[in-house]
Amino acid sequence: KRNSNDGCVRSIRATIGIRTTVKKYPDAAGIVVFKLIDNQYHLLVLHGLRGDLDIPKGVCDPGEDTLTAALRETEEEAGLTDLHFPLEYINKCFDSLYVYIAITEQEVEITPNPKSGIIEHLGYEWMDLESAKNADWCSYLKDAIIWATEKVKKTNTRTN
Repeated sequence: KRNSNDGCVRSIRATIGIRTTVKKYPDAAGIVVFKLIDNQYHLLVLHGLRGDLDIPKGVCDPGEDTLTAALRETEEEAGLTDLHFPLEYINKCFDSLYVYIAITEQEVEITPNPKSGIIEHLGYEWMDLESAKNADWCSYLKDAIIWATEKVKKTNTRTN
């Protein structure tokens, strides 16, 4: 049911110059996961059903904060639960996707989604950082990957 004041609010905002932003999508969250292989960080790349590149991510459940959603999605989509956050819980939002950075030593296990029973990814690989930055990601994920790889490079430089 529409509020009878909706039109008034819109016209008042327009008259006094208030700009509003309508979100295209609900909040979602994911984790760019890295693993140290032969002394070099590699990024977890999930292979989607249509051949697209992906990270563990998904829509936040009602009442769920973005970190909890990111952890849940990473466990559901990649079986990863042993995650270390080198930048604590710093995140950045790309469109409506809140992205965190984590490091693991765990092996990935792709299993069907516990709610739907559907397998969401065909496989995975650990991609070196340069290849990951240059891979064919969708635009918002490409920005997230570049941000995360730069952060991990800086963290790695400080610890060596």
